[in-house]
Amino acid sequence: MDLSDHFERPRLAADIARKLVHGPASKVIALIGSRGIGKSTFLRQEVAPAIRRLGALVVMVDLWGETDKDPADVVIAGVQKALDANERIAARFAQAVGLKGVGFGSLSLAFGHGEIPEKRGGLWVYRSMEALSARTRRPIILIIDEAQQMLATERGDSMLYTLKATRDLLNNDRGLYGVRTVFTGSDRTKLLMMLGGRHTMYSASQFAFPELGADFLQWVRRKYELPPAACRRRCAARADVPAGGKSS
Repeated sequence: MDLSDHFERPRLAADIARKLVHGPASKVIALIGSRGIGKSTFLRQEVAPAIRRLGALVVMVDLWGETDKDPADVVIAGVQKALDANERIAARFAQAVGLKGVGFGSLSLAFGHGEIPEKRGGLWVYRSMEALSARTRRPIILIIDEAQQMLATERGDSMLYTLKATRDLLNNDRGLYGVRTVFTGSDRTKLLMMLGGRHTMYSASQFAFPELGADFLQWVRRKYELPPAACRRRCAARADVPAGGKSS
């Protein structure tokens, strides 16, 4: 039996999306759950589309999917992807604030004539998010999957300060639309260190990723036309079946 198909939970996705888009901008949502239970799939396939339906812009960063790279570079790549997707909307603002290049495709920062453009680091992230907020006129929802990986490198640790400063500055600017943040993690200890420590996740609302229930068993029965007893045995034998219906 193939249980790789995605088991959708639209109510849960819509609830998380509402908390992010309409909840306090200063709050961070921390979604905690073991690796392999479907957090990443759930975020990509259900939460992100639900957020977009509410009119917000999603910046998605998957740290577990690119463990060979410095977490700071993965964050920068996620912001760049959002810029590329909104190139036409934001290009004029980029020029106005000194962001040079062809649209956002080769974005860099310049501080004045004759100066070397700023490399893609913390300031680049802030100015890019500012451009996205101002020109799209939408709140930005920043999703960082397996956020505890940020602590693995010095640059990743530093990027957490950048993200906190970016969030605070954009949320306090009445001319912008703010940044909301959701961090997921499978390493509860490290994630709680971030929640209670000196990083971006202070004042966070913690949520344990819900386990699968009877509705999942009913879905399996209907999909594969199984009798109840067989469904219970098969599902129990697959203890690694994730909450989203497939592994992250």
